[in-house]
Amino acid sequence: ADNVYIILTARGLNTSLKIFSRAAEERAVKKM
Repeated sequence: ADNVYIILTARGLNTSLKIFSRAAEERAVKKM
């Protein structure tokens, strides 16, 4: 949950920020 807060805060500060993520499970890819 901490990571989500950090990402949302960063996106709010800089809308052109590129965010890269990695899924630990195959089914999580659909939610990204």
